[in-house]
Amino acid sequence: MSRRDRSSIRAFRSRGTPAVGVYDDGVLIATRDAHLYDPDILHTRYHKLTEWPDLRLLTSRSANGMFAYARWQDGRMQRCISVNAVAGVWRNDGAAEAFEGNEAVSDDRWLDLCNGALASVLSLEGDAARPVSNAVDWEDVGLHVFAR
Repeated sequence: MSRRDRSSIRAFRSRGTPAVGVYDDGVLIATRDAHLYDPDILHTRYHKLTEWPDLRLLTSRSANGMFAYARWQDGRMQRCISVNAVAGVWRNDGAAEAFEGNEAVSDDRWLDLCNGALASVLSLEGDAARPVSNAVDWEDVGLHVFAR
């Protein structure tokens, strides 16, 4: 795959154009439909993927200084975080995940939280994050793009 092809896959895709990647323990669906400031409004079609009862939403946008994360187990929300550097903490519900550390969720930690979630959920190293053991190389993340 050429460098140009890879960069087009990682771009912020238009709505209705999901990209899907398969991992050893699950499936990654990259879609603008899940770029939500409030993860609780994630469309129900994603909750119907019962083959993977541990569903996680992870989204970030550095231009807005925002990060959102949610985890559902068997369709029930376990954790929901939504942080925006300008608007503050929108959501902070459920028991903290290990990647959050011991500090409280706050607007100045949005990037820290994002990097922690990337490392914990996808084994990817983010900007200015601690090294991840057995990290997945960003170049090795292959996503197949689909149009509806």
